[in-house]
Amino acid sequence: MDNHSGYSVPTALNARAQAASSKTLADKAFLLLKADIIDCILSPGELLSTQQLMTHTGLGLSAIRAAMERLVAGNWVTSAPNKGYRIDGITVKDVIELYDLSEAISPRLARMSCGRIAEVYGRLIELSETAFPAHAPQNEEDEHRVLLASGEILRTIRLASNNSYAISLTQQVTERLDRVVAARRHYSQTPIDFRRDFRPLIEALQANQADAAEAASLANVHRMRSIVIDHILRVESFASSHILART
Repeated sequence: MDNHSGYSVPTALNARAQAASSKTLADKAFLLLKADIIDCILSPGELLSTQQLMTHTGLGLSAIRAAMERLVAGNWVTSAPNKGYRIDGITVKDVIELYDLSEAISPRLARMSCGRIAEVYGRLIELSETAFPAHAPQNEEDEHRVLLASGEILRTIRLASNNSYAISLTQQVTERLDRVVAARRHYSQTPIDFRRDFRPLIEALQANQADAAEAASLANVHRMRSIVIDHILRVESFASSHILART
């Protein structure tokens, strides 16, 4: 298991926040382990015993078993009889399919959120300035700040749709794509320019302009897809690594 010396991606950070207020140890174990999978602290392809997972979380056997059942069901891990659990790998095919899905559903979710952001409009504009600063990130802290602001914007817009199924589906896609961003830490600490201009999307949502919101959302997904493909998937050490292999 890797030592986590970097910054958490947004969905992993959210999972850890939820774990802190969990009502049961099983829920806490699930959220903590899921966060560490998303953040690639538990590395793709890694085989872990139940005892290792207990040591890793500091939680007991029953909580770990319950958590792992949920993680197996969610396709985050696979059970390895008599050995433990193997963390699911990441493949280029996964990433392409996730972005294909995101391009299909994100614009529709933006349409659902039109006219529903009045109460959070000011906060979204504030976040958009952090997500799209004048200069490209110069270090990991700068990159992290951009990613966190972007993640909060997308999460806020997602929740504004008030459609539980759309919220759940887009959350799952976002978690998987955040994991790709986290995985590249294995190969490079050079900051990536993840800046995206969310203002056109926010303004269209505030003005209840559904077509413009859909177009802005799609442009946003296209921008992130291009960043990930150009700066992560095309990195030779990443693309040729066992981390991408499903075992």
